[in-house]
Amino acid sequence: MITANRFLIGAMILGGATLSQAQTLSYWVNKTGDASNLTPSTIYVMPNSTISLAVYAQTSGMGNLIGLDTLFGYDQTSTVGASATPAGSGLSFNSISWNAPFSTGDLSVQQGGGFGASGTRPYGTYASSTLLTGNFGSLDGAGAKVFDIVLNIGALANGDSRTVTVFSAMNGANPADNWSSSALNESFTAAGSSNYTVNIEVVPEPATLAVLGLGLATLARRKRNTA
Repeated sequence: MITANRFLIGAMILGGATLSQAQTLSYWVNKTGDASNLTPSTIYVMPNSTISLAVYAQTSGMGNLIGLDTLFGYDQTSTVGASATPAGSGLSFNSISWNAPFSTGDLSVQQGGGFGASGTRPYGTYASSTLLTGNFGSLDGAGAKVFDIVLNIGALANGDSRTVTVFSAMNGANPADNWSSSALNESFTAAGSSNYTVNIEVVPEPATLAVLGLGLATLARRKRNTA
């Protein structure tokens, strides 16, 4: 649910925020527990399991932030907002764990379709953290982890690949547009993000690998015995 504080921040944005082309926001994603600077192009998972992903953000020229909105897409849809229905990628939301200092803000977590795209757009988790007083500090420079998100992996086949996307549709639009990724600083300047994608690829479960290994070993023994 979007709280009253979130609506107030939205009103402030509508009233006076500007969308900056000079200041920037960028994201990267890796597996929870990996070194923070890793930016894998593919993350491997097993079917019928879960995967925890760490989502990091970095800004340039923004200074202290008072709001950060992130749309983490793991499916597709053709509809905007919470009424959207996912196409059915085999990935679904499980849970989210906010990292400090964003865990101290007014938090909103919803599932829905991205704003601003035409036709097909990402479907996923829209996670927002905002402050009415004080600030989160700055993400300029090294950046920091925003949250860990856990996804359910369905009964996908070995070799299946899905794309997760930190989605931005700002593209010069009104910075009050929700369901995309943006940062807001103390001067009410908003910075939109470039889209960031990473592949999720399914690999065999350990039991399957063990059976395959046993089969190969048996075949090798048979070849030796007939040689």
